[in-house]
Amino acid sequence: MGIGIFRQWELWSEIIRISTKVRDCRFEYTPRSSNELAHTIATETLKRRQEIYLKGNAPEYAVTLKEKESVREPD
Repeated sequence: MGIGIFRQWELWSEIIRISTKVRDCRFEYTPRSSNELAHTIATETLKRRQEIYLKGNAPEYAVTLKEKESVREPD
């Protein structure tokens, strides 16, 4: 399940617009497998149409989902 091409363009445009307002900004590719918690937070936040600011800990829903994923039976 992905987002439409128009929505992708909107998001990319917003990223570029915001990045021009800061002194130093760098983008790097990180595979999802190397950053699963961040991916979970991003996808769940988009699904819930929320805006969050991370301070201290990850949102409870992300921690719960991560715990459920780690309990899966082996392949």
